Parts: sequence; C-alpha cells; structure tokens
Amino acid sequence: MYADNSTGKCVYYCPLGTFADSTTHKCVDTCPSGYFAINRTKRCESSCESNTFADSLLRICVSQCSVNPIFYGDTNGWVCRSQCPSGSYANPLTQQCVYNALAISNCPTNYFADSTTQLCVQKCP
Repeated sequence: MYADNSTGKCVYYCPLGTFADSTTHKCVDTCPSGYFAINRTKRCESSCESNTFADSLLRICVSQCSVNPIFYGDTNGWVCRSQCPSGSYANPLTQQCVYNALAISNCPTNYFADSTTQLCVQKCP
C-alpha cells in the first residue's frame, strides 16, 4: 500500500496525477532519481516499457521526448538525449536519433547528415 498525502489514507492505487513509489511506499508527483513514471501502471519503475523513452529530465516514460528543451529519442537504450551519440544524427521530423547504415545517411528525404553538429539538416553549412 501507498501513503496518499491528499487524503491522509493508505491506498492500493495512487490518485490521478501521482505515481506509486515502491522505495518510499508513497504516492508521489515525481519519481525519485533513477526511476521513471509509467502512465499506464501509475508506478515508478527503474526502466520504461518497450517502445517508450526514459526522460530523465521529467522522470517519466514517454513516446516522444520533450521539445522544450529539445531532446531526441535514442532507440539504442530507449533514452532521451540532448544530443545524439557519435555515429548518429538528430532527425528534426521524428525527434529521434538515426543511425547511418553502410555510410549512407538515414536522415529524412531532402535532409543531410551534418557530422559537425550531428543533426539532419536541410542545408549543409
């Protein structure tokens, strides 16, 4: 059970807008560091469900990383990153890191992989 501060009761399920934190047995607005809120289960977990990204800034699992500030989803580890890792490029259309295959860019059509900024750009510098 979890302590619900809004009602002063022990509850099996945390109320809307809060998540069950198994480390403190409390309903929390934000999960502790190293844990991520899963909206479907309303629980704080150490890893996200498949095909969702761990947003360490918001401490929540998301289908798309935050836009302000902009973060990119990296399917290699399913995490949100402020910059894509070496060998990948930030796709501004999908807001995900894309990896090159056999020296061919996987950037969207009419975009080019800029190795200096690690971004997919419409115009090379």
